[in-house]
Amino acid sequence: MSSEFALTKFPALERLSSAWIAIQDECVRLDRKNILPIARDGKTHAQVVDEVVAFGTPGWVESWGPLRHLWLNYGLMFEDDFPLGDVGLPQTVGLLRHLRGVHVAALSLFLPGVHLPVHVHPELAAAGIYIYHLGIDVPPDYSYLFAQGAFVREETGKGFIFDGSKPHFAFNFADRERLILYVEFYKDRLQWVD
Repeated sequence: MSSEFALTKFPALERLSSAWIAIQDECVRLDRKNILPIARDGKTHAQVVDEVVAFGTPGWVESWGPLRHLWLNYGLMFEDDFPLGDVGLPQTVGLLRHLRGVHVAALSLFLPGVHLPVHVHPELAAAGIYIYHLGIDVPPDYSYLFAQGAFVREETGKGFIFDGSKPHFAFNFADRERLILYVEFYKDRLQWVD
């Protein structure tokens, strides 16, 4: 990754990365069987948030594509707000409450064997948004993201940033689940507030 995506350029994310153990302690215990009957295909984040709020309880939502049942997301934050409160993760949400300039934050769970095809999110470039991944519980091998022309190994406790408006893909070919914290943030507005 180029220096443009160095974690040191985004001190708020450096600070969040340093708290990965507290996030992990809480998130690994989250019930992974609570899957809401909400389809995400073809919807914006705002539409999915509205459906989860209408459902009235937090839970996992299957993602998009043919392997969506192997890729689950657990919404935490949308446009600097927490529409469902602490969603059963008070420590993690407590840390996220210090961030301003977040478009969306969620947990992303890849079950074994999931692979996302090459894709782009062109709307992110127009909005000035980058993507941040923080490894929460990642198998030691075979879980990678390809972005900016290079493979990045997802690792427990490791945070990194990339441009989701450019072609990228990801996979988990390990024999166990991969859990990360996923954050889309406004690169010129992100800050930590005490």
